Amino acid sequence: MKKVIRLTENELVRLVSRVIKEQTSVKVSIEGDQPISGTDWDMVHGYFGSKRLDDDLEERVSKKLLNGNYRVEDVDISSQVEGNKIVSKGSVTLRSVGPNEKPHKYFTTRGSIGESHKERHDQQVDGLVNRLKGYYKTDGVEEFGPFTVKIKGTSVSYTQSFFAIEGPSSSVNSLQPTKTTSPSKTTTKSTQNYVLTASGKNFQELNQKFKEKSDDRLKGEKYKVEEMSLTESNGGLFLKLTLKPDQSGSSKLRFLGNPKTVTEPYRTIDLALEKNPNSKLLKSGVTQLTNNDGVQEDFEFHILGLD
Repeated sequence: MKKVIRLTENELVRLVSRVIKEQTSVKVSIEGDQPISGTDWDMVHGYFGSKRLDDDLEERVSKKLLNGNYRVEDVDISSQVEGNKIVSKGSVTLRSVGPNEKPHKYFTTRGSIGESHKERHDQQVDGLVNRLKGYYKTDGVEEFGPFTVKIKGTSVSYTQSFFAIEGPSSSVNSLQPTKTTSPSKTTTKSTQNYVLTASGKNFQELNQKFKEKSDDRLKGEKYKVEEMSLTESNGGLFLKLTLKPDQSGSSKLRFLGNPKTVTEPYRTIDLALEKNPNSKLLKSGVTQLTNNDGVQEDFEFHILGLD
């Protein structure tokens, strides 16, 4: 004799809702790893979104959103030591749009890792929602995060936020794959302002970190410096630039700084311009920093373009 299972009305509603959700949702995932020895820390969270990669979570989700009518429902990220590697995993759950809902069509992320990661993350995302609204001509921007992740098995943490942006509906079935291709990252990002940050214990280290980050980010695209600031943070220096795509700018930026008491022709900028006659000064500023004697002193800093 077969056993009959009777469900209450509430249980039946929950079962039907779960089945519908499973049928109309999809998960987009990625996994990447870095060796523990010689870890590239920027890449530990770079698998979620980095210009250094042709394939990351941001790119995968963006393609899926462009090729269907979905809304981002949930984001999950983690990083931990597994054997001799640091493994990062990320997944984004998408669901089909409901009646009278607009789909998300674009997806982006911002994050920082290591020292002062929360502060640097907050500076990156400050005002970003409004900038995304203006760029994509929509009021529908949803933020997921910020997520602060302690990398299990290490003393390092990072903070990451994700943003889903509404756009026009597609005339395709969300659950069916299409052959439509999405714009490349370079095409999507090179038309809007970009905030570039770098930090270092001193001017020399900041110069090197800024060189590495700017060369990695610009990749031959020319930018001019709209705004910049240099402040002290956690016993070190923190540089923040707002860059705007402009052919009159430069694709190779360098940071220089020295106490204001240093005079021509011994300032770092004078020496750099003499050594690189084809370079140009993009922007200069003055700020107060603590010198080696523990006294506040005026320092000047410059952004130099090498091309």
